[in-house]
Amino acid sequence: MTNAPLPYRSTPIFDENTLPAGLRKEHRTKAGVWAVIRLLEGRLRYRTLDPDCETILDPAHPGLILPEQTHFVEPLGVVRLQIDFYDHHPELDSLLSEAVHGQTAENNALNQRIMRLRALSRWENEGGTPVDATGSDINPEERHH
Repeated sequence: MTNAPLPYRSTPIFDENTLPAGLRKEHRTKAGVWAVIRLLEGRLRYRTLDPDCETILDPAHPGLILPEQTHFVEPLGVVRLQIDFYDHHPELDSLLSEAVHGQTAENNALNQRIMRLRALSRWENEGGTPVDATGSDINPEERHH
């Protein structure tokens, strides 16, 4: 059992056919609204425009949307997903804590991804060059998949 924060609103579960057209084209969250894209099945291309970043999401790799961040999504085949909305920055550690227990290679990769998302979040909120948890600059090419 986790202490994950609860979203104030969640969308219905969408699939590749019911995903609204508005989510497939450029749009943004409102000021003060964070969102987490949770894949229940399949893969989804998640693209932000500032910073310019493309990520492939799957059930082990959710997508964090920052307030007023322009983005769009594209299903990559069969998908089932839900979007949770928060009035504060959701802590990905608590949202994913059950997934990161133990230290398998997959969990190590997930932990690295969480650190990169945090670094991008700090970059977006504070400006400047994103850094990882060790203080090293993140290579911008690592943000593009």
